[in-house]
Amino acid sequence: MTQESSTFKKTSTHRLSQKEMRASLLLPIGITSGILFIAIVIAIALPQYFSVGVALGIGLILLVYLLWSMRKASWKMRLIALLLAIPALIGITIGIQSGSMLQPIIGLSITAVLLFLQRLFETPLSYRAAYRSFRVGDLDQALLLVNKSIHARPDFWESYQLRALIHLSEMRFGPAESDAKKALSLKPDADAVNNTLGQIYLAQNRFADAETMYLQAFKRKPHFVLYLFYLGLSEFRQQKYAAAVESFTETTHGTLPDTAYDLQNYYYLVRALEGLEDTADAQLAQEEMRQFGDGLRPLQRRLAEQPNFPHLELLRADLADLEKRLG
Repeated sequence: MTQESSTFKKTSTHRLSQKEMRASLLLPIGITSGILFIAIVIAIALPQYFSVGVALGIGLILLVYLLWSMRKASWKMRLIALLLAIPALIGITIGIQSGSMLQPIIGLSITAVLLFLQRLFETPLSYRAAYRSFRVGDLDQALLLVNKSIHARPDFWESYQLRALIHLSEMRFGPAESDAKKALSLKPDADAVNNTLGQIYLAQNRFADAETMYLQAFKRKPHFVLYLFYLGLSEFRQQKYAAAVESFTETTHGTLPDTAYDLQNYYYLVRALEGLEDTADAQLAQEEMRQFGDGLRPLQRRLAEQPNFPHLELLRADLADLEKRLG
């Protein structure tokens, strides 16, 4: 079968870590260079205002960096971030000018308290209670409380995400998809919502839609290899074996939640290699798979406890084949 191309090229977590390492090195160098440049200009043009000018220049650089780092956020979030950062910026600027650590500490402390209070009052109390109920498995109470949260704060994306998870837990795929899409419209860069939609689509055997969601989730959080595992599974179900081999191979270089996931990852890697008729590599991968045989019983229990949904039939068939391969 012809292999279809992905929406965008998957990026190796190793290559991404190198990119981020370069960024972490260049950022302090860039900030330091900017400060030195400002200091030189002030020393030449206005030497009598050197301390004040350098302090204000540093404050300005920090402010520009804050606005740049928040460039993808809404204007409301940028304004809130700016207001909350003002005490810290003033404290740092005055401290540099006076040579004292007291003002920066006071400014940073005020900003930290304001951030805590902002988060405390931003999150509806009914959402917190709904989340606790969901964690202990009381789905009816969780749904009742999260509905109150949405009524009180219709712009709070986490409530729609939680309600989507509640609906998904009870196999109500339509309402779950609707709520997850609402959450994503309010928070377009939320990889957790991409994951929720991916699970909704996988459960219904909508593998192309699941692939799209996990491509987006992995792009936003490239070191979270569980997204890459589910991306590979979505590709495998569509017989995109070359793409699946790439995904499952890259997943072996990361850390999955438990041995059952490692076992599944190697199993699907073997199956994808067999789909490409790469018998030699499939045999090697199967030998590697045997190292994770301890994950078989947890996987059996996990699938036995699942409520019925369309994808479960395929998963249980895969489990039966896996049991035979492990002997």
